[in-house]
Amino acid sequence: MSFVHPDDRDLFWSYTTLDAYREKLKAERSFQSFEIRHTLNGEYRWVKVYTIRLDGDEEHFRVLYFICDIQDEVERRSLVEAMSIPYDNVYAVNTDNGLAVNHRMASEIVHMYGKLFAVGSYEENIGIYIRNEVYEEDKHLFDPIRRLSDADRLLTQKRTHYFNYRVFRDHPITYYQCQIVKPDPNGNMLVFGFKSVDEEKKRGLQQETALQEAYNAAETANKAKKRQ
Repeated sequence: MSFVHPDDRDLFWSYTTLDAYREKLKAERSFQSFEIRHTLNGEYRWVKVYTIRLDGDEEHFRVLYFICDIQDEVERRSLVEAMSIPYDNVYAVNTDNGLAVNHRMASEIVHMYGKLFAVGSYEENIGIYIRNEVYEEDKHLFDPIRRLSDADRLLTQKRTHYFNYRVFRDHPITYYQCQIVKPDPNGNMLVFGFKSVDEEKKRGLQQETALQEAYNAAETANKAKKRQ
C-alpha cells in the first residue's frame, strides 16, 4: 500500500476489497471511480481509479482495474476553486520558479502599477506593494509571506492564511485584507487575494464605539444613582 498516499488509503480500501466489489459492482459492466494520490517515481500525483465488472456470476466475476493521471486536471480544478474567493486582486504564484500570474486586478492597481505581478518575481512585486502601499505600522504583518519560501512553509501547515492591514495613499487610511490559499497541499501553487474591507471594518469600529458609549452612559447613570 506504500504507493497510495497515507491520507487516501482508507478511501482506496473502501472501493477495492472483495466485499466492496460485490456491493458496488452488482451488475455486469457496472463501474466505479474514485480519486487518490498515487506515488510515481517517488512523487505523489493525483490519479483517477476505474474498476469495471466484466463477466461472472454474483459471487465470482472478473474486474478490470486501471488508473489515469489527473494531476493537471486537479490543479486546474483547485485553481478555479481558489479563484472563486471574492477578492479584488487575485494572483497565482508558482513556488518552483517564483513567477506570478495575475487573474484579477482592481482598476486602481492597474492605474497605479500597470500589470503588477505580470512580470518579475513574486518577492520583487510584493516588496513594491508593501513599500508603496502598506501603512508603516502594519508592514510587519507581511513578514510571514514576504519571502515565497516562508509563505509556502506557512501554507504547508494550514491551507489558508489571512490578515487585515492598512493602506495609506493620498487619502485617509483604508483597511484591506490579504488571503493566501494553497489549493493542493502537495502542489507548487499559492493563490494570493487582496480586497478592501474598509466598510466592514468601519462598521465594526462604529459598533464598538456605540457599545462603549452605551457602557459609559450606563456607568454614569449608575454612579449618579449611588450618590442619591
